[in-house]
Amino acid sequence: MVNAKQTESATGSRVRGSRLNGALAVARDAVRFAVTPSRRNLLHWLSWVVTLSVVLITTVILVDGQIYGWEEYLTRRVQEADYPIWLIRLTSDDLTSTFAWQGLLVIASIVTVLWLLRQRVAAALAVLALPLHVVGNFPKAIVDRDRPSELFEGIFGVGGGRSFPSGHSEFAVTFFGFVAFLVLIHLRGRLQRVGVVLVWLVFAISVGIGRIADGRHWPLDVLIGYVIGIGLLSGLIWLHTAFRRARERAE
Repeated sequence: MVNAKQTESATGSRVRGSRLNGALAVARDAVRFAVTPSRRNLLHWLSWVVTLSVVLITTVILVDGQIYGWEEYLTRRVQEADYPIWLIRLTSDDLTSTFAWQGLLVIASIVTVLWLLRQRVAAALAVLALPLHVVGNFPKAIVDRDRPSELFEGIFGVGGGRSFPSGHSEFAVTFFGFVAFLVLIHLRGRLQRVGVVLVWLVFAISVGIGRIADGRHWPLDVLIGYVIGIGLLSGLIWLHTAFRRARERAE
């Protein structure tokens, strides 16, 4: 009996050791794929350079908190359009609010589903979207820009500062864009893939318009939020692609 237990324990140790070695090999290959100057990687790296450049330049321009006339004009037009309140609550309060229980529940649910589907790398990267969301909105610590309020003629809003950029708009692109990407890689039909992309784009645009309609952000806040989101989304896709290629090679 003792020998049988010892044999079983030794077998278990070898299996765990084999799994660990396999995971380390996949991680090493993933790093190699991620840093190799391939066409795909060069496009990702270029997107980060462009994104960071646009964000830094805009941050410097807005460092004094100025708000442009065209932004006031567009904000008035959006707020006059009677944007559906339920849609604002759904897109802003329920789905993209990372510090409210509704938004955290949605994120946790998606991460849990990915984990149960044994998409462990995807689940980890979905979690990574949260700290990236915080870091990506660094201009808020630099630009003290007033939010829309009754102080601006014909405009209503919540008032206060730290309007730039729109974190909700960024998160709609980053997190839900990554979810859309995960769905796309498992679809083969062209119409299905186009449909997924369109749903994501409509959702992201709805979030941005809703933030303006609700008096939370100016148009430029939303636009730069989208730009930041594109850069962060590119990073998540870059990492996921590297791990996927490494795993496929290991198999």
